[in-house]
Amino acid sequence: MSAGTGITDIHTHLLPGVDDGAKNFEESIRLIQLEAAEGVQNIILTPHYRKGMFETPQAVIKKNFDELAGRIREMPLEVRLYPGCECHAYTSLVDDLAGGRLPTLAGSSYVLTEFSDSERYSFIKWEIGELLSAGFRPIIAHAERIGVFLDDFNKLYFIQEAGAEIQITAAALAGEISWGSKRFTQKMIREGLVQYVASDTHDGLYRRPFLEKARLMLTKKFDAETAEELMIKNPMSILSDD
Repeated sequence: MSAGTGITDIHTHLLPGVDDGAKNFEESIRLIQLEAAEGVQNIILTPHYRKGMFETPQAVIKKNFDELAGRIREMPLEVRLYPGCECHAYTSLVDDLAGGRLPTLAGSSYVLTEFSDSERYSFIKWEIGELLSAGFRPIIAHAERIGVFLDDFNKLYFIQEAGAEIQITAAALAGEISWGSKRFTQKMIREGLVQYVASDTHDGLYRRPFLEKARLMLTKKFDAETAEELMIKNPMSILSDD
């Protein structure tokens, strides 16, 4: 597989023992093998950081990342791992990112930013503005789950016009969550509101990658160019910080 021809998965919970994703190194490796079998070439590991819930010290995350990356390099897998974080929005997020206390995606200016499903629209706008003003590029994680967008589709246009990018979940797009989320994510794509399709993989049972199924659906429902843009080209721009 040549550089840039495979999927880059920008949202995963494959780092072992740090959040509600993979529990140990063995499970991490099985999930990475599963992603590789679905055509994934690059994986950004994005453990949760959420105050009061997921606050694993960055030293532990780095140690586990280095060990996992070392194990993967010794295996016959054409997969590259990159560090990252799914940053749940809070008032001092920008300060912690700027101070190096939280990582961006693969060392770039992009920040995978999570909001609660019931988050207020005013706070979403405020956090995006803070990130942009500080030179970061916010990517809203699993936007199809956020209530204010489900209630008012127009708010997605306003958020994107403000400078945020949008990631949706492969399982939702592939119809593995609900008919409603499948229809909603397809509408988002038709309206040009989506920049990234990623797995949000947590385990090998209920929250599997579903990336290949999503790519096939994109190719059939839209076209191959759309699938390549959302799963290969745009995610690769994060790795190059383009």
